[in-house]
Amino acid sequence: MITFGCCGVNGPEDFRFASVFRLLTLDSDEVPEACCRREPQTRDGVLLSREECLLGRDLFLNKQGCYTVILNTFETYVYLAGALAIGVLAIELFAMIFAMCLFRGIQ
Repeated sequence: MITFGCCGVNGPEDFRFASVFRLLTLDSDEVPEACCRREPQTRDGVLLSREECLLGRDLFLNKQGCYTVILNTFETYVYLAGALAIGVLAIELFAMIFAMCLFRGIQ
């Protein structure tokens, strides 16, 4: 959640209904500390406001769910992987045609 700047699977609302989280925090925190917003461009940076975040204030909380964030991140690389696969396929096809031409030339 810290790396992608997200909170929960679908959002911070997931922790309101998570009985294990409620049991561990004794209802004192609305969300875990990993959901809090940090200073820009610092992964291990200082939290904007830890107390306000743990109380569930929207301004200091990452609102987007991790499922959506991770899906969007990998969606960009899917096209790159597909293009790379097509490129490798084309190179292998040309190599096979070249090998067949060499074979025919030897005979």
